[in-house]
Amino acid sequence: MQKKQTEKQWESSFSIYQEYDFAKIIAHHASLNIVNIKGLILLLKKMPVLGYMGGILGAPEIYGDFDKWWKAVNSINFSYLLIYTNKEISNLDQYRISPDDNYNMVVNIDLKEEDLLKGFQKRKQRTIKKSIKKDILIQTVKNESELISLYNIIKSTSQNGNLFYLPDYVLVKSIWNSKFGKAFIASYKNSIIGGFFFWLYKNTMFGWMGGVENEFKHLNISDVLHFHAMRWGYKNNFCYYDFGDQSLSKNPNLTGYKTKFNPMLIKSFTYKVPKSKYKILLSDKSRAIINMIKNKTDKTDRKDR
Repeated sequence: MQKKQTEKQWESSFSIYQEYDFAKIIAHHASLNIVNIKGLILLLKKMPVLGYMGGILGAPEIYGDFDKWWKAVNSINFSYLLIYTNKEISNLDQYRISPDDNYNMVVNIDLKEEDLLKGFQKRKQRTIKKSIKKDILIQTVKNESELISLYNIIKSTSQNGNLFYLPDYVLVKSIWNSKFGKAFIASYKNSIIGGFFFWLYKNTMFGWMGGVENEFKHLNISDVLHFHAMRWGYKNNFCYYDFGDQSLSKNPNLTGYKTKFNPMLIKSFTYKVPKSKYKILLSDKSRAIINMIKNKTDKTDRKDR
């Protein structure tokens, strides 16, 4: 039986940033301050004397219409604000930095297993059915040892964060220990060979990061992991499976892979909105000085070796 329509409504890929307990984890890890303006949550850097500098605002549309949340934002002074949203903000179009073809790819998983599979491309259906029969064990991460193994695989897959964003382990562990994190691992012949990590919020699973060891990719581990995670989500009252946002043209191979799961395409926008030019100038100068000191330190270290 499908869930009630009211529970099925998809809200936003960035609404989790409006959840105070999640914001608290991010703020603690990134040395940011939570600024709560009558229920609208912002994450802002704060410097002595200067006050609030740059920061993040996710899914302001769930707070209210533009006039309402923009009035709240303008009640404080900051250098700039990165706004992540699935609703176009025409008033701020000049500050949009996301590409025109930026979308969240979201799969409706509120379906019986056979109906979910039928939605995938036929070749993907056959691949998943074939791979499930192999000696591959998919399970949730139960302890920190398994979490470390998964993180190390993702670290290797990302080439230490050079291929895609890799959060540091402390943040990963903090989210895993909270109600907002869930991780799955794939094992083959008693060895962990890959896995995925998700954010959980309301009725949606948000894909955060994942990886599979290269020598086992021929087993189609990613397909099985995705399908297993979707079934877990369905059994635990989640309705949507968000592959994350991306430019459809920038990485056509990744786009093609995700498309085979028959996702909805939901437009995604990022805006970098300036407020105080004075603070931006000071922030840029501070960053330049820090980088100059770092470069000099690196050169000195190399000479001493």
